[in-house]
Amino acid sequence: MFEFAPIRSETTGAQNAADTMHGLKVAVCARAKDLEAEWLELQETGWVTPYQSFDWVNTWQTAVSDLTGEDVRIVTIRDDAGQLHGIFPLVVELAWGTRVLRWLASSQINYGMPVMSDAFANKVAEDAEWLFAELLNTLDGVDAIHLDKQPATWRGTPNPLADLFTDTGANSTYLFDLEPDYDELYRHKRSKSTRRNNKRRDVKLQKFGDLEFRLPADREEALRVIKTLFSFVETRLSEKGIKDPYGPMSKTFYLALSQLPETAQLQLSPYFLTVGDEVVSVMMGSEFQGVFSGLVCSITDGPQKEFSPGDAALRRTIEACCKKGLAKFDFSAGHSDYKMHWAEEVIPLHDTLHAISGGGYKYVAIARPGLSTKRLIKRSDWLWRTIKQARKLGAPAKSPSKKAG
Repeated sequence: MFEFAPIRSETTGAQNAADTMHGLKVAVCARAKDLEAEWLELQETGWVTPYQSFDWVNTWQTAVSDLTGEDVRIVTIRDDAGQLHGIFPLVVELAWGTRVLRWLASSQINYGMPVMSDAFANKVAEDAEWLFAELLNTLDGVDAIHLDKQPATWRGTPNPLADLFTDTGANSTYLFDLEPDYDELYRHKRSKSTRRNNKRRDVKLQKFGDLEFRLPADREEALRVIKTLFSFVETRLSEKGIKDPYGPMSKTFYLALSQLPETAQLQLSPYFLTVGDEVVSVMMGSEFQGVFSGLVCSITDGPQKEFSPGDAALRRTIEACCKKGLAKFDFSAGHSDYKMHWAEEVIPLHDTLHAISGGGYKYVAIARPGLSTKRLIKRSDWLWRTIKQARKLGAPAKSPSKKAG
């Protein structure tokens, strides 16, 4: 398994490029903040995922990129009048001695897609190879391109970049439509016996103390809840023999995201469930353009976990989203049985792997078999169960002093 390392940026401003054959201009901008007003305007009406929204990208750049010095490349597409039609938030990372172009914050995103106007999306769909050539002409110092987690469709429309896909990803994402009446949705999605069992588990949870479910009351409480969430994640992944994927910079990013002003178009929503005075489950997602997108969730390692506090928090999160009038609930990437009880839409994810230099061919030659193996494992129930069991057997034993679950 490999890891990407940030490359320090030497970019000091916008770099103009020549006019393209479509009358559009491709350029590279150093900072998201310099495009704020245009970015916000474009994402209001164009194609955008939460992970390429201005708030997500700008927060990552200020909380992570500025500290690590990673080589950020924000590619812009403009027409002859200077109107902004496309934004590709990218970064150059180092892997196996190779400079690889990736989506910015690629380790934390669930979708990779540029921000695009409808007009630009149509042009890309007609001639995606043109766009690819222009990106290569504009971006120097890159050995390979690896743009992953690209959705096959977005909001029911085929992805205009589909002609550039080279590999099917290991994961898909899972979504369903919300309804104003949560009780009706719940009855439709879950059987009578399941609802009855859920109620029984909730009653047993209440024996540990009164149940309360809500969002943090203020920014300080949000910080405490998110830190508790990541302590849950670290403990539970360790039990399964899985390395914690959330390093210090990722945690710093989510903490910074929780401090966005209420006026920001993207909001972090770390819903949490307490039993008595103890947090037992956190369901953290983002809210953007009427969609709740799951990000990180986990539960306590205490005795309460026997009674499914994670499912209790999930049901209450869905209910809260219904009451807010949100349109969709996006579980994001990765297959889990609990998602299939609710999801009605599955979106396959795809990669674009392309070598530019000799080093890039080496990267692609190593990366592609790894992607294929991961895809094979994820799509085989038997292989996936075997891998999870092997991880668990290899996990360190619990300390005797630690509270048992």
